[in-house]
Order: sequence, then structure tokens, then C-alpha cells
Amino acid sequence: MNILAFDLFDGEPDFRNSFSIRNDISGNRLCDDLAIIYLEIPKYRRSGRKPMNKLERWMAYLAGQEGAMMAQIAEKDPMIGEALDMEKLFLMDRMQRLAYIQSWKQMMDEANKDETIRRFAEAKGMAQGKQQGLLEGKRETARNLLEMGLEPYKIALATGLTEDEVRVLQK
Repeated sequence: MNILAFDLFDGEPDFRNSFSIRNDISGNRLCDDLAIIYLEIPKYRRSGRKPMNKLERWMAYLAGQEGAMMAQIAEKDPMIGEALDMEKLFLMDRMQRLAYIQSWKQMMDEANKDETIRRFAEAKGMAQGKQQGLLEGKRETARNLLEMGLEPYKIALATGLTEDEVRVLQK
């Protein structure tokens, strides 16, 4: 089960989307107990539905429903009432709240670090590729100038290559 804080299936109006594994040819389900379920909280909020069943009550809780409606939901579903009580305890304990914020920040820093490393490696690779391309361009120009009979020291001045690099290209 995947509970999402964003819309994943733009073309689907319902907040609950369920997928099962089927045989591509016959269409038979592999197993009745195996399904991938996506619950999209923003779609639930926009639906304006009153929580009638257990899933809708939990969606209301996850969507941050407040006030009298949440009190009614907690009355109907004791587990949601317990979750609300735990939330209140958590919010009242300053040390627990700070520890949570710290661990959340650390998790976000790690995620951002990985992304930063990936972007740096990508940029470095692009820069190296560009450098290699420039060097190959200089070598090609030097080869052409050598074929025209220009002296290696003049070619070195024109291309930025060393005279030794130009002489290697003569061979």
C-alpha cells in the first residue's frame, strides 16, 4: 500500500487505485491476495466525501481533518482515536519532537547529499567530455596544418598544443 501526498494518476478521478498482477495472455490473476494499492491524499481532500467506511475514515485522518468531524471519526474508529492520542502525546513531549525533527532533517540532508553528488558527477563528466572534445579539435587542426606543411612550433602557437604533442601527431 502506498499513501501519497501527491496525485500520481492524473487521469483517474478516484483517490484509491488498485492494481493486480495478471497473466498477459489469459488475463487470469496470479493471486487474489496480491495487489498494489495507491491512496492519493490530495484527491481525497478534493472529493469532499464524508468518511463513511474504514478506509475513508483513515484517509480523513491522514488528510489532516480537524474539529468536530475528527472527533466523530475517532468515536467510530477506536484505532484512529488512539492515533490522535499518540499524536497529542508526541506534540506535548518537546524532546521527542526535537528528536523527530533532527532525524527528519538528517534524512533530508542525506537525500540531498546523494542528489548533489549525482549532479556534481554529471557536471564533471560533461566538463571532461567537453575538454576531450576541445583537445580532439585542436589535434585535428594540428593534423591539417601539418599536412599543409606548417612547422610544428607555429602549429603549437596556433593550437595551444605543445610542440611535443604536435610532433607526436606527425608520426
